[in-house]
Order: sequence, then structure tokens, then C-alpha cells
Amino acid sequence: MNPLIILKIAGYTAVDELRGRGFAVLTGLSILAIIFMRGCFGGEVTINGQQQSAAELGWHLSFIAYHLISVIGMVMAILISMRLFVHDNSAGSAVNILSGAINRREYIIGKCAGVWFLSSLFMVLLHFTVFIIVLLNVNGSVPGFMTASLISTLNVLVITLAVLALSMVSSDIVAALFAIIMISVSFISDTANIVFSSGALRHFMPQADAAAIALWRVLWPKIGNLQFGAVSMMQSGQLDVLINSALNLLAYAVIFGLLLDWKFRSVEIR
Repeated sequence: MNPLIILKIAGYTAVDELRGRGFAVLTGLSILAIIFMRGCFGGEVTINGQQQSAAELGWHLSFIAYHLISVIGMVMAILISMRLFVHDNSAGSAVNILSGAINRREYIIGKCAGVWFLSSLFMVLLHFTVFIIVLLNVNGSVPGFMTASLISTLNVLVITLAVLALSMVSSDIVAALFAIIMISVSFISDTANIVFSSGALRHFMPQADAAAIALWRVLWPKIGNLQFGAVSMMQSGQLDVLINSALNLLAYAVIFGLLLDWKFRSVEIR
């Protein structure tokens, strides 16, 4: 494989999406929306009779914004990926590219890289906007916030590969719905696991300690856990959850990547 060819295809993919202006407009509107809500990151509030300073409020809101923006980044990857091959086939660009000295593996790697880069860029830009707002409003920053943003690009990669691979064996809508279900179930399952592990329900459900975690929950893509692990890294420097989740997701990235490579080799390009 030629890395330069892969980079060129990735660049063409990103430029092609930017040429439609939809990505740029959505990114600009999203950044403006966050800027307009910058007042939420300042001031002081009273919670349960205790006054929270601007720094404490900005600290907690940063974590909420981190999760929301990370999910939005994955949704962006779904929207771009679900119509990628259909757009290329209808426009005839796939035939033009593959008729040259480019093999199919280079083509799909470049396409995946382009979608991943563009979706990750969208997410990181929004995270960076929040980071700057907190920095200016409370004269401080959340340590590791942008590192956590870069870590979340692994989730974007897995979702990109999942949608592209599943679009080879089903319709684009089904592939997108499966990705949404995968994200939703992961967050619900991983959140429930954290709640039970923390002992918050022991008083009401004493049997919770003895309950075994179902095998499917162990094997399910740890999309939510990766983000929870990134937050734990920011808060306390703990890396166990983050590392285990990253290994789980890397395995899924390989699985979806191999499925995409296998199916794309047998697809007729016309």
C-alpha cells in the first residue's frame, strides 16, 4: 500500500464534504451556539444550600459538555459515513479512482481516514471552544480536557468503520440505526455498571453486589466507558477504565475494518 495515495484519497474525501458547505455551516453554528451559552460557565449558583463558585461550576459543566460534544461528533460520523459509498457510486468518482493505479484497500482506508478526520475535527473544535470559554470565564482550565477530546476520536473511528462496514451488508439507514443503538446501549449499560459498582444502590438493592455482569455487557463496545474513563483521567488521573475500554474498542475497529475490507472486495463498482 502507498501511504501517499491513502492520504490523497483522505484529503479528497474531506475536501469533497467541505465543498458542500454543510459541514462548515454546521460547525460554525455549533461553535456560535456554545459561545452564546458561555454565561452558563460563569457566575455562582447555590446547590443543596451550598454555594458553588464559578470555577466549580465551570469544572462540572465542562464534563457535561465533553460528553455531549463527543456524542455529537459520533453522530456527525454517522451522517457522513452512511451516504459515502452511495455518493461516490452515483457521482462516478469511485470508478474514476479505482480505474487508476489504486487498489481497493487503499481506497477504503483513505475514505475511512477522511471521514474520521473530518468528524474528529468537528468534535475537537467544539471541545476547544468549551476549553477556551472555561479558560476565559473562570481564569482556569480543566487539566487534560483536550487530551480527553483526542481520546474520544477512537469512538469516532469505531463508529465510522461500523457504519461503512454495515452499509456493505445492509441499507444505509439500517447501518446508521445500528450505530445509534450501539452508542445508546453502551452508554446505558456502562452508566448502570458505574452506578452499581459505586455502591449507590446498595442500601436499596443489597443483592446488587452479588449480581454477575452479563457476558454481552462485557463484550459490547465500550463507547460510554471510554468517555467515563477519560473523565476519570481528568478528575483523578485513573487510567484503568480508559485502557480497558480503549483495548475493547481497538478490537472492534479491527473487526469492522476487516469486514469492510472483505465485503468491499466483492462489490461491483459501476
